Amino acid sequence: MTNILRQTVLACFLLVFALSAFGQNKEPAYTVQIGTFVNPKPEDFKSLQPLGFVYAVPQMQNQANVFIGGFTDQLEAEKLAETLRSPQYGYTNARMVELNTEGGHYYTMVQLEILTAGKEIDWEPYLQLGRIYVVLEDKAIKVYTGIFPDRATASGELSRIRKAGYEDAFVKDVNNVLLHEIGDFEIGPRQKKPLIPLNFDRPPEESVATKKKMVTQPAEVVVAQPEMLTAKGVEMAPPAAPVKKPAVNLSATLPDIRSNVKRQSAVQLQKVLKTLGAYSGKADGYYGPNTRAAYERAVADNRQLKKYRILARYYYAPANSAKPGSVQWAINSLWEDSPDALDILKQSSLPVAKAYRAYFEFVTKGPGTTVNELMNSAIKQAFANVKSEFPRFDPSATYAYVNIGQLILHLRHVQQVSPQEIEAPCWLFSKHPGPALEAFSASSQTLGLHMQNCGGFWDWEEVQLLHAIAQDIGAQDHPAHSSTPMLASYFLNPEAPDAATQQELAKWSATLWSSLNAWSSRDPMFTDMVNALKITWFQTQVLLEDYYMNYGLKANEATALALATIKAIAGEDLKRFM
Repeated sequence: MTNILRQTVLACFLLVFALSAFGQNKEPAYTVQIGTFVNPKPEDFKSLQPLGFVYAVPQMQNQANVFIGGFTDQLEAEKLAETLRSPQYGYTNARMVELNTEGGHYYTMVQLEILTAGKEIDWEPYLQLGRIYVVLEDKAIKVYTGIFPDRATASGELSRIRKAGYEDAFVKDVNNVLLHEIGDFEIGPRQKKPLIPLNFDRPPEESVATKKKMVTQPAEVVVAQPEMLTAKGVEMAPPAAPVKKPAVNLSATLPDIRSNVKRQSAVQLQKVLKTLGAYSGKADGYYGPNTRAAYERAVADNRQLKKYRILARYYYAPANSAKPGSVQWAINSLWEDSPDALDILKQSSLPVAKAYRAYFEFVTKGPGTTVNELMNSAIKQAFANVKSEFPRFDPSATYAYVNIGQLILHLRHVQQVSPQEIEAPCWLFSKHPGPALEAFSASSQTLGLHMQNCGGFWDWEEVQLLHAIAQDIGAQDHPAHSSTPMLASYFLNPEAPDAATQQELAKWSATLWSSLNAWSSRDPMFTDMVNALKITWFQTQVLLEDYYMNYGLKANEATALALATIKAIAGEDLKRFM
């Protein structure tokens, strides 16, 4: 009986020990999102320091998702979220977030040391080693440097790292979902020291001078919008304020028009509607119910507008389909028919085909030698006889890809200089809205860059009408896709033009309308066509102004960007009047 009792006690002890060990090995798969903020600063969250480590994940439009802590226990994370929502702290949108650790990839890192959350951290000594990451595990902050292509390379760097004062540093494979790179938010206002770049492609015993240069963090890398892997996949956090439109939404709904904003576009619209007898009020520049009703009457009754509503269907009909078996079809189908699409890309000798293979390898298997070889080969081939038109980009360098933003940016470079008219697919913006947006709007150089029509402003009937009328009056057939990249940039990432550009746009508009009015006076038919253009132009301008004001632009900035958008839509067609 005694032996049975002893065995039972021993079994219970082993079970408890095993469960305890299992609990200790649990990954910190939970964190708490405090909220989404515009231009957040670490000092704004100083009061939260005793509760855990606060970090930020940059988004678009100067926004960032701000998080606190990493937890192995879901209940602890939910408890902290509840505390943050309390009146004491007032973060009413705080919520627990579960990370999709099962969907992550393991990166080779060097763990430097473990810090305790709640204390001030001086990151500058760590930054001397290169890029610094943390894994938050309850009250512990595990500090890492990397990312290394393999354990052998990481081990080769250990002696240098230990000589720098981190005697206990060791190599470890870490789930990338748990890694957070230390950036400007975490570093704070202190002066940052320059990084010492690490060359991860050379064997430890070889001199850097004997090898071709390896750029692990080129100066042109943009701040990409990170994606947070959750249990349900990639989650894009909601914007900070309801007026901010998330970039992932590629379909455009018409904005509500502000009736309390006086604007010149509304004055001009009211004047032409008054001339046609559709509007009887005063041209006061306030777009109210009477102006809207007058516009709707004109669209329904005006002979020219009724005609162009039909013609608009044929003047702009984007064709995003591609011939089966072509490289464009393979790119379009990469996520729908991956095996066949990849086979076609492998058979193609085009550099852009290699670039999209590198992308797919990266997102499905993670960073590695195959990604680097494919992308560097694509760059060398694409720029073999082309001078780089991108500042801070050296096509003769060899790049190591550790983040999706850098890879998509270089994919864009390859695509733009390729002689084949390969269009960037819509799925690129749906799956990676932040990095894709940053990459495709990183330069004003849009010549030679083609994108699929993903909706946006082209979904608006007003824009379709404006384009149809402008093409008819301009009497020239300009390719509809030529302005697509610029319009996509305006739609997804509106930025206020500088003062000089605002003046140029105002001058362009005034000169164009002076010529159009002179032309319209020559014949009654021309008058009817120009009146139809005016109604559509100024209605579109009003809508665009409100769309951009919804992004936080001031009224004069919104007006300038609205004119820039209209110029992208109709400028080429009406060029003969300039």
